[in-house]
Amino acid sequence: MGEITTILAALIPSVGAVVGVYVNLTKEVEKMKGRIFSLENDRDELKLLMKECIDGIHELKVLIARKGLLDGISGLGYRSSTLLTSPVQAI
Repeated sequence: MGEITTILAALIPSVGAVVGVYVNLTKEVEKMKGRIFSLENDRDELKLLMKECIDGIHELKVLIARKGLLDGISGLGYRSSTLLTSPVQAI
């Protein structure tokens, strides 16, 4: 009976330490999962903003190209206002 008590007295702190480490690691893993989720959401938001910027740049390129074409045509005696087909082109 004395040996069993000694063995239990040695195992109880070890089991307690293992449970404590498990709980601590589980808490850290959950914290990291939260950070990863947040970073993934930020990445998706940045992708959308970059797409909007790229679309805006393409639209500006088209408007600048049209403006350049209209300026070249106006030198030939055509009125550039007659060539505009939509209000967006007037910008």
